[in-house]
Amino acid sequence: MRMPTSLVAVVAIMLTGGCLAHPNEMALPGQVALGDDGYTVNASFASVDNLVPNSAVQRDDVVIGTVTAIEVEGWDAVVTMRLLDDVKLPENVSFTVGQKTLLGAQFVDVVDPTEPVGTLADGATVDQEVTGLYPATEDILAAVSLLLNNGGLSQLSTITTELNTTLADRVPQARDAVTRLNDLTTTLDNRRGEIVATLESLNSLAGQVAEQRDTVTAAIGSISPGLQALENQRTDLVSAATALGQFSSVTNQLINTSQEALLANLGALEPLLADLQASGNALPRSLDLLLTVPFPVSTTQNALKGDYANLFITLDASIPALASAFFGPTLNPPSDINPASASPDAEVAQALDGLLQRLTTPGAPAPPQSAAPEPSPSTTSPPTQAPCNLLSQLLGMC
Repeated sequence: MRMPTSLVAVVAIMLTGGCLAHPNEMALPGQVALGDDGYTVNASFASVDNLVPNSAVQRDDVVIGTVTAIEVEGWDAVVTMRLLDDVKLPENVSFTVGQKTLLGAQFVDVVDPTEPVGTLADGATVDQEVTGLYPATEDILAAVSLLLNNGGLSQLSTITTELNTTLADRVPQARDAVTRLNDLTTTLDNRRGEIVATLESLNSLAGQVAEQRDTVTAAIGSISPGLQALENQRTDLVSAATALGQFSSVTNQLINTSQEALLANLGALEPLLADLQASGNALPRSLDLLLTVPFPVSTTQNALKGDYANLFITLDASIPALASAFFGPTLNPPSDINPASASPDAEVAQALDGLLQRLTTPGAPAPPQSAAPEPSPSTTSPPTQAPCNLLSQLLGMC
């Protein structure tokens, strides 16, 4: 059976047309930046997944261009894109292949950098350093399958069971522990500045120690002989520590035994200390005059400013005062001597008579006065011994 000539011609034309052009190679209605209203940018990708020509190029979910061609160069895919003339992109812009929905078409997403540099020109090529690929639906499903099959989800039941067993009858304690942990983290967060300052100080200290590494090494090396000496004297040190412990025990026993006597002595010292406190500044001031009488220590260097010094003294140089000071009082002092009428010679003679009598016969009474009446035998009392004076003490008579 022969086919009509017209049908054969139509089939031949259709087959020839299918071999010459692919549907994605033809421009679709609604595409942008095609023709003279755009410029070309090439981007190198390690993988473009299912990206095809005529895919959209979007920036912040706004279509700014169209993928015109995808070529393979070695192991990389070079995507040619036409972008609108009024869209200027920086040189460090990034291009990422994404998917609109789980089962939707793919597109090229344009992401602006935080710090733009330069501007892409017509015909520029972007390296793989700023290109990438978002996870596809197949990748997500594969990750979920891995998690469900080999991700250890079956062990969650064991974990929850053991956790419930651990917290059984301990819920208040666990709640309190969580509260305390929350307080701790809050405190640490409030002290974050101090903690950072401390860490910085430690870092500075570590830096200074690192700068003085040679000095520290030398110091550690010089410590070794001292440590060796301590090691050699270890037995003596242990013995000394043991003896010190024994001494402490004996001291404690002694204090416990003599506690009452010690307290009594301290109580006896209390009046003395009270008197010392009551004396105030008198004692320090007397010490100031002790060694440099009659001038204070603070003024001794200014007391004599030349060959003479002025000194005012009240001196009692009378015969009775001198006799009383040097010889002591007589047993029967002369009562008939009138200091106004008597002569100094008589006073001296009378004092010397009493002195000679006491020197020759120690303890003997003084000679009676001529003017005094002789006492009766009934009223006469035995003489008493005169008290010791300075001269008697010097002569060893008392």
